[in-house]
Amino acid sequence: MQSLILDPLIPTALWLVLAFGGAGLLTWYARTSQAKLSRGRWLTTVSLMAIALVLPLAILLNPTWLETIPPPAGKPLLTVFVDGSGSMATADATASDDTATVDDGQTRYQAAIGIAKAMQQLDDQYEVRVRRFDSTSATTSIGELETKQPEGNLTDIDRAIEEVLHEDRPQGQAVLLLSDGIHNAGGSARAILKTASKAKAIATPIFSKTIGGKSDVKNLSIQPLTPQQLTFVSQKVPVIAELAHQGLSGRTVDVRLFRDDQQLDQQQVDLDSTGRTEVQFQITEDANGLYRYRMEVAPLGEEVTPADNRATLLMRVIDQPIRVLLLEGKPYWDSKFLMRKLAADPSIEMVSVVRVADQRLMKRTLYRDAPAGGDPASPSAEGKPEVDTTLEDPEAGSPAVERLERWEIINNAADVLADGEELSRYQIVVLGRDAEVFLGETAVDNLRNWISRDGGSLVCSRGAPAAQINERLGRLMPVLWTRTRESRFRVALTEAGRELRWLPGQQAPAAADPLVGMPSLSTAEQVKKTKPLAIVLATSVSKDGTSALPVVSYQQYGTGRVVVVEGAGMWRWAFMPPNYADQETVYATLWHSLTRWLVSRAGLLPGQPLAMQSDKVSFSTTETATATLLMREASASGQLPRIELSGPALAEPKEFTPKPLGDDPGVYRVVFGSLEEGQYQVRTLDDPAQSIDRASSEGSTAFDVRSPWSEKLDVDARPDLMKRIAETSGGAMLDAADPDELAEQFQEHLTRSRPPRVRRTTAWDRWWVLLAVVGMWAITWGVRRSSGLV
Repeated sequence: MQSLILDPLIPTALWLVLAFGGAGLLTWYARTSQAKLSRGRWLTTVSLMAIALVLPLAILLNPTWLETIPPPAGKPLLTVFVDGSGSMATADATASDDTATVDDGQTRYQAAIGIAKAMQQLDDQYEVRVRRFDSTSATTSIGELETKQPEGNLTDIDRAIEEVLHEDRPQGQAVLLLSDGIHNAGGSARAILKTASKAKAIATPIFSKTIGGKSDVKNLSIQPLTPQQLTFVSQKVPVIAELAHQGLSGRTVDVRLFRDDQQLDQQQVDLDSTGRTEVQFQITEDANGLYRYRMEVAPLGEEVTPADNRATLLMRVIDQPIRVLLLEGKPYWDSKFLMRKLAADPSIEMVSVVRVADQRLMKRTLYRDAPAGGDPASPSAEGKPEVDTTLEDPEAGSPAVERLERWEIINNAADVLADGEELSRYQIVVLGRDAEVFLGETAVDNLRNWISRDGGSLVCSRGAPAAQINERLGRLMPVLWTRTRESRFRVALTEAGRELRWLPGQQAPAAADPLVGMPSLSTAEQVKKTKPLAIVLATSVSKDGTSALPVVSYQQYGTGRVVVVEGAGMWRWAFMPPNYADQETVYATLWHSLTRWLVSRAGLLPGQPLAMQSDKVSFSTTETATATLLMREASASGQLPRIELSGPALAEPKEFTPKPLGDDPGVYRVVFGSLEEGQYQVRTLDDPAQSIDRASSEGSTAFDVRSPWSEKLDVDARPDLMKRIAETSGGAMLDAADPDELAEQFQEHLTRSRPPRVRRTTAWDRWWVLLAVVGMWAITWGVRRSSGLV
C-alpha cells in the first residue's frame, strides 16, 4: 500500500514567504509585459512562468511516497524452557486462581510441563519451541518431557538462555522460563543478569514463571574442617568435622571414623539447634605415609539424601622434624618463652640466634640425634653436645624424644641468612624485634626466594621486625606500620581466625573467644593499613569491647606465607597466675597450632625433591579433577615424571603429563578431566616398578569423585532471581502463566520493538520530476526569447 505525504525541506514560514514573493513578482511581471505582447502570446508566457515557479515550490514541500514493506515471512519464535534439574522433583507446586494448568500436590516439573503444554495453543500465532535444561539444554517435545524425570545434577540458567541468543530471528523472538530459579552451576547472579542484558539488546524478552516455594528439607551432612592434613609419626592430631543438619535438632546420631575399611572410633553426637555441631577424633600413626580416612554419620530415614553422610580425609604422616630458625636482635622475655615452648615440642628442631652485644651473638641448636648415615639438614654433631632431657611435652600422650643441644658464639649477624642453600633447610623463620642486623640486602633476597619458591613461612613474632622497613622488606609484609606512642590492647579472633580452630575449648565458631581474657599486649607501632591480599586472623579490642586494628595477619607470597603477630608481652600468657590456671595452655597451643598450620601448607619439605597434592579431596562428577606437582628447581630442570591415575572406576591405570602452572618455577598442574564416581589414587612414575605404598607418599596423593547432591538439598525457589532476569531482559514475571496473558505481552513487545516498516521515496528520487522542472524552465525561456522579452 502506498500513500503520499508532504515533508517540507524548509520551514513553512520560509516557504510561504517564497510562495507569496514569487506570486507577487509574477503578477508585477504580467502587468508590465501585457502591453508588449499579443493577448495569446502573453497568456502563454505568463502560464509557463507560473508553472516554472510552482514546480520548485512543490518540490520544496518534499512530496514523499510511503510504501509499506511486508514483514519477514514466518512466525515470531517463542522458546519455552522447562527446568529438568533434581530440585524440580519437589512436590510443592501450587495452583492459583488463574492457573488452571497446575494442580496442588504436583511436582514442580509436572507443573512446568502443564504450562508448556498450554503454550502450544499459541502455535497459530508463534513458532513455539520447547527446550529442557539442567546443566545443558536441548530441544524436545511435550511427549519426551512426560517420559523423563527431573534428575539433573545442576541447574545452569545462564547457559540455557545464552544458547538461544545466537539465532537471528527477524520476525521476533521471546523466551518463557519455567523454573524454580535455583542456579547452582557456578558463576554468580551477575553473570545471569549480564546474559539477560544481552537478551534485551537483541530484543529478546524473557518472561519468567517461578514454580515452587520454600520447602522443609531434613538432611544431615558431615565435612572435615581440614580435608588434607600433615602430621608427624607417633603424634596425636585432632581431626575436627562439622555436622550440618536441617530440621533434625535434638536428635542423636552415631559418627564413625574409618581408615580404609577398618573402623577406628565411634561417637554419639547430639544435634543442637544452631544447625552445626562439631565432632572431634584423635588420630595417631606410627609410620610415615599417606593415609585415607573416612568419616561417616549413620543415616536417618527422614533425610533427603544420604550421599553427603560421609566425607574423606587425607593425612600425610612424616618422620622429618619441623625446622625453625629464630632470630632476635636483643634478649627479651618474649623470645625466651617462645624458644622454651618451641623447644618443648618434640617434632621441632630449632636454631635460635640472639644478639647479646655488638659482634657477639649466641647460637643455640636443638636437634634430634641424626640417624646412621647422617641427615644433611641436621646440624653437625661435632664437639660434645649436651643431652636435653628437661623438655616439657605440650601434647599428652606423645612419646618422649631425646634430643641434643649445642651452643656457640658467632660474630657476624649478616652471615646467618647469607647462604640461600642453608636457609632452604628450614620451614619456618621467626623474626623478633630489632632484627635489622640480620636483614641485609642479600638476606632479604634470600628470604624472598625461600618464601616464594621453597614454600617457606616467615613469622614476625612482635610486629615490625625492624625500626625502619625498607621497600625490599616491605614487599613481603602483609601490613604497613606507623610509629605511635606505646599503647596496650587485648586480642580477639576474627571469623577467619576462629575457623582455624587453633585454641583449646573452641569447638565451634560461636564459642567464647579464649584470647579475650588473656593479659594485654603492648606496642609502640600501629598498623597503618593491610595490603589487599592480606587476611586478618585476630584484631585488637578496645576498652569498650569493639575490634580495632589487625593483630595477627598473613598473606600468601608465592608458594609460602608471611605472618605478622603484633604486640610485646605475650610471654605473660605462658606465666599465668593461679586463678587463670585453666588458660595456661593457650600460649603453647597457639604457637603449636601456628607452626602446624604453616607446615601443613608448605609445599616441599627440606630434602624433598617433589610433592604431589590433589587440589581437592572430593570432586564432583561435573568438575574437572586436578592435582598439583611441586618440584625443586634442580629436579624440575630434568625430565618431568609421568603421573599415573588408578582406581576401581578405571578399567586400567591412565598416564598424564604435568603442565607448567603460570610463571612459578617447579609448579605443575595435572588435569585428569571429569571422572566417574569412585576413589582414585595418583602417583609419580619416576620408576615404572614403583609401587603405591605409604613409604613413598611424597609422590602420591588420592581423592574421591562423587555425584553432586546439592539439587536435592537446596530446593527453596528463587522468585527474586527469576524476577530480576525478566526485568533486566525487558520481559516480565508472570503470575498465572496464562497463554493469553503471555501472547498479549509478547505482542506489545513486538509492536514496540518492531513497528511496521515503510519505504520512503521523495520527489527528488524520481528522474522525470527533475526532467520536467528543467524542461519547463527551458521552454519558458525559449518562449520569452522568441517574444523579445529576453
